[in-house]
Amino acid sequence: MGMGFAMANQMGQALNQSGSGQAMGNQQGATPPPLSQSIKYYAALGGKQSGPFDMAMLQQYIQSCQLTKQTLVWREGMQNWIPPSRSQS
Repeated sequence: MGMGFAMANQMGQALNQSGSGQAMGNQQGATPPPLSQSIKYYAALGGKQSGPFDMAMLQQYIQSCQLTKQTLVWREGMQNWIPPSRSQS
């Protein structure tokens, strides 16, 4: 179970890094938008595109071993489907 949470955290970091091609500077006086819990992810499960899923649902798929480090995932803002274990520098 601990491995599932670790993988979910790693996946979230990789997806957030790979989908952020924009500068994340904060203008003086501007307030950041609220944290969005509505980011939707898609996954290639059983050879088919599945989703949209929120992070909680993806964690359930990880715990049940239906989503692995090799499963391709995508969210809006990403150019391509990637495995969650791939990290961007």
